[in-house]
Amino acid sequence: GGIHATLMPEEVKKHKFIDDVVVGDGFQYFGGEFKPDELWPDREIFFKELPPICRRVQLFMTSFGCPFNCSFCGNEQLRAVKQYKYIKRTVDGCIAELMDMKKHGMKYVLFVDDILTVDKAWFLEFMKEYKTFINLPFCCFGHPKYLDEDIIKALADSKCHTVWIGIQSGDERLRKDILNRPESNKEIV
Repeated sequence: GGIHATLMPEEVKKHKFIDDVVVGDGFQYFGGEFKPDELWPDREIFFKELPPICRRVQLFMTSFGCPFNCSFCGNEQLRAVKQYKYIKRTVDGCIAELMDMKKHGMKYVLFVDDILTVDKAWFLEFMKEYKTFINLPFCCFGHPKYLDEDIIKALADSKCHTVWIGIQSGDERLRKDILNRPESNKEIV
């Protein structure tokens, strides 16, 4: 499964040790529906084996997918084969799972959404609940089109210390025409 199997299933099938190739959404492939607020990983089996120090930093996703179609990204390729999906979790579902992770020793969160701040109303509600119930330092990925004073203030108030922003190039024409990145130099600054 995964992007490679979805984009090149015939190539993957050539290997004798492969029994089956999952194209697209694995849950859909097996007849179900992906409901991330209802289906959490069974972390207990991992926590039994991991030393407590390895529980401190946890990766977390509040959404799957990205609104952009950058030429160098897997999302662009998934769109080309009609396998792209954007899934946004609920604030309550995210907070409940993060509370469970905190109970197991989480001290720091790395949000690995393509862009955590893409939905401003959702994000501001999430930050309010995050500060109330989780209140741990974190970092995330952002984009110039989805950062403004309200969002930056909410990030700072909720213990965010780093927002990674990929610029790729300082040449606006190259970004737009080759990389399919829509932000202007003015927006980046």
